[in-house]
Amino acid sequence: MKEIKFNQQQEEAISHREGPMIVLSVAGSGKTMVLTERVIHLIQEGFDPARLLAITFAKKAVLEIQSRLKKRLNGNGDKALVCTFHSLGYRILKAENSAAIGFRLVQDIEQLTLFREAMQKVGLEEDPASVMSKVSLAKNDLVSPADLESSDKREDKKIAKVYSCYELLKRRKRLLDFDDLLYLPYQLFRTHGEILERYQSRFQHILIDEFQDSSRVMVELVKMLSQPHQNVWLAGDDDQSIHGFRGARSDIFVSFGKECGA
Repeated sequence: MKEIKFNQQQEEAISHREGPMIVLSVAGSGKTMVLTERVIHLIQEGFDPARLLAITFAKKAVLEIQSRLKKRLNGNGDKALVCTFHSLGYRILKAENSAAIGFRLVQDIEQLTLFREAMQKVGLEEDPASVMSKVSLAKNDLVSPADLESSDKREDKKIAKVYSCYELLKRRKRLLDFDDLLYLPYQLFRTHGEILERYQSRFQHILIDEFQDSSRVMVELVKMLSQPHQNVWLAGDDDQSIHGFRGARSDIFVSFGKECGA
């Protein structure tokens, strides 16, 4: 296998010991490759792969990282958890026997139908797709129906009624939406400290690719999980965000780095 050459910045990112680190790079500069090498470095240094968590935003990137780890470590990296944020959320909900796991993930067309029904019930005549997007953004920003209801803005109060009705319809039909896979684990950790402590103990190093695509709920989950050890390694480009439609904000990336002292 041809040896990969890294520049000084990349080498420093790979061999970083402990504590927070942010790796700012432009698109196409090999951030995913550097994250993979970082995982390999930690395992080769004797770190338990079962206590590593590597997160990226695309299933394709997950498979790419897993394949590289298998080839480079002869199966020794299989215990490292490499996944997307939403896959991590589902794993947490399933492992904790949450009542939500008896539910089915709603499909896009079905979700739009639920919003139409909710809007009819509350008497709101707007584009259902637009309202669905607003509710999704609110959930990704950890804004509840009650938060919107208490707003001084008339528009927020209208959205709050639909949001609340939609959640009720969803529960009655035993459905989860994509945003629930992050929102519910956040609420679980916030209300069950003993569950959060288990995951904090399990994941001693957290590595995340394309962190500029993170929404507030994702950032808060990372803060919760990394709080005791602060071994959080983040790669991204603060000028590039491709998932803004799900609440991603690159300003969160910059502010998180300041907060954690990276």
